[in-house]
Amino acid sequence: MLISVVICTHDRADHLERCLRSIARDDDASRDWEIVVVANACADDTVARAGMLAPLLGGRLRIVEEPVPGLSHARNVGASAARGRFLVYLDDDAIPEAGWVKCYREYFLGHPDILGGGGPIEPDWGALQRPSYWRPEFEVNRASLKFPDTTEVFPAGHLPFGANMFMRADAFRDLGGFDLALGMNGKRLGLAEETEWFLRLQRTGAPIGYVAGALVHHWVNPRDVTRAGLLRRALKAGIVSVRVFHVPRPPQGWIGWLRHAVSATVRGRLDMGEQVYLMLELGRLWASSRMGRSSG
Repeated sequence: MLISVVICTHDRADHLERCLRSIARDDDASRDWEIVVVANACADDTVARAGMLAPLLGGRLRIVEEPVPGLSHARNVGASAARGRFLVYLDDDAIPEAGWVKCYREYFLGHPDILGGGGPIEPDWGALQRPSYWRPEFEVNRASLKFPDTTEVFPAGHLPFGANMFMRADAFRDLGGFDLALGMNGKRLGLAEETEWFLRLQRTGAPIGYVAGALVHHWVNPRDVTRAGLLRRALKAGIVSVRVFHVPRPPQGWIGWLRHAVSATVRGRLDMGEQVYLMLELGRLWASSRMGRSSG
């Protein structure tokens, strides 16, 4: 089998159903791909509702019930259950364009030696309006990712997002799975498990493939674009940048951070962009201080 589409889900039966129905519209009638749904610590009717869609998916659907919570763990379980040569991960709240599977299939047949990569992602705002404090740089918080159609590998400084990524199964086994300390766990925010994995791949010198035609639309959760949601994510990103990626401690230190915050407030420049920046720096300072104490 060539492709295993792996979808991990936790108590989001409505999202999963929309996702599976969108895949069912794919025009790739070949038999060399499957869908593996990992129902991760689900307490709702996810398994029953997904099972009802099996006929619509032409017998390709397999459901794995995994009681241990955690997205990284669920993704590793999905990889173990998959039979495909390539693992293609899709978020349960992402809707692929028609022909998504077919596009990946043609890419893998033409690039059998590629070890990992991903495709473009557009945020799906639906009826939700961008808030007045929204800034273009916040789009990355919704995994917005798109390069020119002629792009074949990810540009320097960019890596795939988990909503639409792939890796060759043997490379996944050789490099090890996703780090269980990273990623979402139930409703608890987690980040960067896919980034950490692709950095491991990047260190081998392998190119990170970009499949321009394999576009998905990723649902924008209203909770994540509130002021509190943006600040919460920035704080977590700052902590992860130090703990996982060893980004240096901000040189200005705690006193410099406080001076910056007071100055921005006094000058009336503490807009949402500045608040997100300060929260990111706060996370870095806190994580650096914790690591310093633990090593002392």
